[in-house]
Amino acid sequence: MYNKMLKSKFSLIYALPVILAIIIITILFNSLKITDPSTIPSVYVGKDFPDIKFNLEENLMPSTPGFTTNDLKKGQLSIVNIWASWCTPCRAEHEILMFLRDNGMVIFGINYKDKLVNSSRFLDDLGNPYSYIGIDSDGISAINLGVYGIPETFVVDGNGIVLKKYVGPLTIADAMEIMELNK
Repeated sequence: MYNKMLKSKFSLIYALPVILAIIIITILFNSLKITDPSTIPSVYVGKDFPDIKFNLEENLMPSTPGFTTNDLKKGQLSIVNIWASWCTPCRAEHEILMFLRDNGMVIFGINYKDKLVNSSRFLDDLGNPYSYIGIDSDGISAINLGVYGIPETFVVDGNGIVLKKYVGPLTIADAMEIMELNK
């Protein structure tokens, strides 16, 4: 009987750390709240688009002027897309932006930390979906917008209020959702 009791205590001593480790791992895993990065909220949703001004003389292309935040307050839904020629996901979403442009959407582009010659070549090769382009050569505007990585896209109403933010390349489902917002 004594031998059986000793064996039972010995088993409990080894089992207790394993049980505690499983409990701790479960608690830590549940506290991480792993989310889809495309659902990262923006502090600007429901608020005014931040005040930015891109050099109106430093055009990427002669036919594409720069812009300021006031250009987003002209009574129509707008898209603000942060992109670069070196960004592979930007290339992947480009046809979606062209689709949106072809369906009457006004798209403001913010060219992020890119060489102008490369950006211009990118748009010459794939087409230019942008009505306006701002050059963010130092990345400060992107930081002020809370950009995590590019591409990122904001949908802004005609009063300059951010309605939605998309992280990562736009999909056709995103484009349809944006077009619904425009009705």
